[in-house]
Amino acid sequence: MKAPLTQLAWETKQRLETSPQLLSDYASQMALVYLTATVFGFIVSFLVAKLYRRLRQPHYEIPARDVSKGHRWCITDIFPQPTYCNVSGKHIIHGVFCDSCGICVEEHLAVEANRTLLCKSLATHTENRRHHWIKGNLPLCSVCDVCHTDCGNRPGLGDLRCCWCNRTIHDKCVDNLSAVCDLGTYRNSIIPPSCVKLKLVGFKGRRHYVVDCVRRPNIPNWNPLIVLANRKSGNGNSEIVLQAFRRLLNPVQVSTNTSFTRYPGNTPFIDCLVMLRLVR
Repeated sequence: MKAPLTQLAWETKQRLETSPQLLSDYASQMALVYLTATVFGFIVSFLVAKLYRRLRQPHYEIPARDVSKGHRWCITDIFPQPTYCNVSGKHIIHGVFCDSCGICVEEHLAVEANRTLLCKSLATHTENRRHHWIKGNLPLCSVCDVCHTDCGNRPGLGDLRCCWCNRTIHDKCVDNLSAVCDLGTYRNSIIPPSCVKLKLVGFKGRRHYVVDCVRRPNIPNWNPLIVLANRKSGNGNSEIVLQAFRRLLNPVQVSTNTSFTRYPGNTPFIDCLVMLRLVR
């Protein structure tokens, strides 16, 4: 019995000698856990408070369509003038048209048009504004901006129209016109796409573009027009008004008043506003 008792005494002595070190290690670990929890709690509280302040701010978002996903199609039972499909080139009586850039196609070719024909850009990263030519389907009585003779009056998909400045031109005259687009007659009311910055907001599955900011262009007497229409007012013709202005302006300038929803972020900055609202 002596040997086991001696072994037990030796083990007890060893525990007593090492217990201060164990206590010190335990205290260090607990201090580290406490410090980590304190820092984590401070970070979470800061983020929650910041989010709460942003939610209380009365900011609104200006929605912007993602043009990379295709055109903004509108269905029509009959086109008001002789019209040719921008994909197949065939004469069409009914179909769909994009109210932003103005191309017209057969309904079953809308997907093909989304893939092959670019729509009117809402925002660009380049400063040089170039013409965005749309082939064919020119307005009646169009005149070439170069040779000043009638254009777009022959059968088929011929001649060109810029969807920004609305200049019309013969196919053969396009090389004689400057490639830089000055936005045409309504340049003082148009927000150039090079001056618009978009950003993605929202959660996964509901992410969408909004206007982040608008930079003042180098255009004298620039006074951009913002068009808002109330679909519930008037006699229901607000969509016709919106379509007409999307063709003339940058589409980000045209929207329904119900599209402006609260958004917890920076309010898009636009220097000058001229508001148009349909009323009863």
